[in-house]
Amino acid sequence: MHGAISDHPLIADLDTTDPLLGQTLDAFEALLGDLEAAVPERIAGKQTEFRRTRDEQGLLNLRTEIAMGAKLSRSGIAFDFGRPGEPSPDLHLRDRNFAIEVTAKTPSGVPHLYDELEAALRNLSRASVHLRFTDFPIRMQQVDRTRLIENIVPVAVRAAATGAGGVTEITFDDSRNPGPITVAADVLPVPALGMYGLPITMESTGPLLGPTMTALEKEVLAILDDPRKRRQGLSMPAVLLIDLARLGNAWLRPLDEWAARLAQSLPQDCPYVAIAVTIADLHQVDIPLGVAMRPTATEAERRRVKCMIDHLSERSTMPTTLLG
Repeated sequence: MHGAISDHPLIADLDTTDPLLGQTLDAFEALLGDLEAAVPERIAGKQTEFRRTRDEQGLLNLRTEIAMGAKLSRSGIAFDFGRPGEPSPDLHLRDRNFAIEVTAKTPSGVPHLYDELEAALRNLSRASVHLRFTDFPIRMQQVDRTRLIENIVPVAVRAAATGAGGVTEITFDDSRNPGPITVAADVLPVPALGMYGLPITMESTGPLLGPTMTALEKEVLAILDDPRKRRQGLSMPAVLLIDLARLGNAWLRPLDEWAARLAQSLPQDCPYVAIAVTIADLHQVDIPLGVAMRPTATEAERRRVKCMIDHLSERSTMPTTLLG
C-alpha cells in the first residue's frame, strides 16, 4: 500500500504539482507508512480494498480508518483489522478485547456539489465561482445540484471568454434544514479565489446556526440506528469514531462541544461504549478527537476508554477531549 497513493486511479490524472494536492498526498503517504509499521493482521485485505476503491467518497472513508490506525500505531497500541464475513469493528486493539469502528458521515450534498462543479469548470481556467448559501444544507439532492451547475456553466463560459462575470441563483428545499435554502453563485473572470487559490469557494450567510446544528446532531445520532453499525457495536466492546469533516457545516462546532452535546444525547441503549468524533484535515497526519461516553458505561469500560485516550494523547499533536 505504501508508496502507491499517487498511482491510485483517483489520483493519477490529477495535477500532482499542485501544492495543496502535494500536501494531501504527502500526509496520506505518511499515514500509510505509520500504518504498515504496526504490522496489523489482515492488512492484505485492506490493501486490496484500497486498490479497488473507485469513488472519492470511498477513498475518503478509508483514509479516516487509515488515519485512526496510524494514530494507534504512533502511540504504540497494537491492533489488527476487523475479520471479514462477520460483525467485526474496523480496528481491534490487540489483547484488549476492545475495538474501534470508523465511519465518515457524508450525506449527498455540498461536498458532492463541489466535486461536480469542479469537474464542470475543469476546462474553464479563467473562471471561478463563489457560492453563498442562506443556510448551509445538510443534504442537497442531485436534481438541485444539477440545476445549479446548469445555471453556472453558461455564465462561467462567458466569463472565461469575455471577462464579464455574473450572478445566478436557485432555491431548493432540504428536509433536514428548517425552511428553503437559496444559493447564489458569483461567477468571476479570475483563475482562483481565496487564501489557497481555489477555483470554488463558499460561505453560509444565514444569521442562525442553532437549528442547523440541531439537525446535524440528529444526523450523527441516526448512525446508531444503522443495523450494520449496531451489529458491529454489539459484537464486542467498541468506540464508534465518526468523521464529521464532510457533514454540512459541522466543522464550525469545536470537537469538545460536539462531545459535550453527544454526552447529553446518547441513548441508554447505545451499542457502543463511547462515541468519538473527529474532523480530519486531509493535509495533516494526526487527527483530533472528541469522545462522549455512553451514559450506562460501567466503571471498567470508562477506565478502558480513558487508558486508550491517555496513550493516544502522549504521542499526539492534536487535542483529545473525553466527556461523560
